[in-house]
Amino acid sequence: MIQLNNVSYCYNENDYALDSVSLEIKKGEFIGIAGRNGSGKSTLIRLINGLLLPLQGNVNVMGMDTMDNDSIIGIRKIAGMVFQDPQSQFIGMTVGEDVAFGPENLGLSHEDICGRVDTSLKAVGMYIYKDHTPRALSGGQKQKVALASILAMEPELILFDEATSMLDPVASEEVLKLIKQLHNKGVTIVYVTHRLEELIFADRLIIMDKGRIIHDDNPRKLLNEENILDSGIYLPPIIELSRRLCSEQVIEPIRLPISREELMEALCQLM
Repeated sequence: MIQLNNVSYCYNENDYALDSVSLEIKKGEFIGIAGRNGSGKSTLIRLINGLLLPLQGNVNVMGMDTMDNDSIIGIRKIAGMVFQDPQSQFIGMTVGEDVAFGPENLGLSHEDICGRVDTSLKAVGMYIYKDHTPRALSGGQKQKVALASILAMEPELILFDEATSMLDPVASEEVLKLIKQLHNKGVTIVYVTHRLEELIFADRLIIMDKGRIIHDDNPRKLLNEENILDSGIYLPPIIELSRRLCSEQVIEPIRLPISREELMEALCQLM
């Protein structure tokens, strides 16, 4: 579905934010991307969406090259993006107007636009706020509206750039639940975050550092690697505890517990 071939990008001369990155993402995958600040993860997904263009290499989305101006609209129909600050995405006076903006640009009929707006807002539990101004909503509600705006365009791929970093734990959990539901329906997800606990059930976990991909594997396997901390990431407390218990052979090290439920189950088996 997506292919990056030896892609490089720099914001300043000789200061590469992305350095010769190659990556393939298959349709229907849930890809988690993590890494320290400045590792290149946000740059990567902006290149996929065509918001940035590679200085070297090429990016293809469903066979369309982001360097081809005639393909950009088609690429953005396929690949929607939800940003860290949803406020920057709002352009309508009401929630309904904001969600309708994308479908309007697709040239849909008024009837189809209204149908997509209502369906998308209901999907994220925000239909009752249809006539409210988006700027008066809470952080979690704003992020849900931003997600509804993308859903209304019915993309095959959604890119999330630190979508929960400004939310409290309850709002974060609600947004993550919606994202998992989308993935279960076949939507391809590429999810950038510094919170590794949000990525433990992804199909693949990609760790970036200094503009390069340094790890790309199953999360459970990757989080059990001894050198994983060399990339500058911080492990969730549950993973740290699980790794320590495995290393001390308190629990069986064959399968690293990656959630509270799995750790509790492993400990209960010792009793």
